[in-house]
Amino acid sequence: IPLVVWGAPHDDVEYCIVGSDNFHGGEISAERLVELGRRRLVFLGDTRHAEVAARFEGFEKTAKKLGAQIVASCPCPFTFTGGLDVAEQLLRDGVKFDGVLGSNDLQTMGFARALIEANIRIPEQVSMIGYDDTPMAATFSPSLTSVHQNWREGGVKLANKILALIEGHDAPSELLPTSLTIRQS
Repeated sequence: IPLVVWGAPHDDVEYCIVGSDNFHGGEISAERLVELGRRRLVFLGDTRHAEVAARFEGFEKTAKKLGAQIVASCPCPFTFTGGLDVAEQLLRDGVKFDGVLGSNDLQTMGFARALIEANIRIPEQVSMIGYDDTPMAATFSPSLTSVHQNWREGGVKLANKILALIEGHDAPSELLPTSLTIRQS
C-alpha cells in the first residue's frame, strides 16, 4: 500500500516522507537570538519526536558555535499550558535566560504569557521564537517571531507523491526549506 507521511526523515524508513528542514529552523533561530544579543537560551519541546530532535540539534550546534549556552531544554506538550507550566517552573527555580525557542507557536505563547504575568518584558528582557508561523503568532501580543513551514507546498507535495506512488512511479522523500518570520518578540 503506498504511504506518504509528513514528518522528519529517520533511518530504515520504507515510505516517502515530506517535511520541513527542521535542523535549519533550529539554526536560524539560534542565529537570530544571538544576533539580538541573547546568550542564555531555553529550548521547549520533547526531543523524542524526530522533528523536534532536529530542531534542537540545529539550535544547539549553532548556539554553541556562536558563543551562546543552552541553559535548559524542557520537554513539554505542544500546548499553551505546556509552555506556561515550563516557564513558571523555570522562574520558580531561578533559571536565568534571555532567549527562547519553542517547538511550536502555542507552547511558546504559553511560555510568553507566564513571563508577562511575572512582569518580564518581551523582547526587552527575553526574546522568543515559536515554530510553525501560525496565524495566532501574528495576532499574539507581542506578535511572535516564528519559524515558517510552508504547509501549503507541503500538502501539494504529499498529494503529488501519493499519486505518483499509486501510478507506480518513484516518489523520493523531500525536505522543504524553512525561514524566519520576524515580528515583535
